[in-house]
Amino acid sequence: MKKKYLLLFFVPIVFACQTNDIIIDPPAPENPLDKNVIVTFDKNIKPLLKITCSPCHFPGGGRANTWDNYSKTKNLITGIIERVEKDPANNAFMPKGGSPLTTNQVAILKKWIDDGLLEK
Repeated sequence: MKKKYLLLFFVPIVFACQTNDIIIDPPAPENPLDKNVIVTFDKNIKPLLKITCSPCHFPGGGRANTWDNYSKTKNLITGIIERVEKDPANNAFMPKGGSPLTTNQVAILKKWIDDGLLEK
C-alpha cells in the first residue's frame, strides 16, 4: 500500500518536470561599436543622451536644445560631439557640472554619423 502512495506522489512530479521547451540563453546585448551593428537614434543615441544630458537637455530641463527630438539632435550632433570632447575645465564643456562621457559613449555618437544618422 505504501508503494501505491509513493507512486501517486512521485509520478506527477516526474511528469511535471518534463518539458518539450528547449531552454536557450538570451542573446547578448548588441554592442553598438560592433561594425555589423547600425547605430540609430531611437535605439542608441536618445538613450545615451538621456543618461548623460538629463535633466538639462530633455523636456522640462530648461534648455532650448532638447535631445529627445531626432531632427534637432541630427542637425546638431557635430556640435554636441565637439562640446563633450572638450576639456572639463573649458567653459564650453558638456555636460556642465557632470562627468565626461566615456570614450565608448563618444565613439557611439561618432558611429551614428558614420552609419548615416538613422532614426530607427
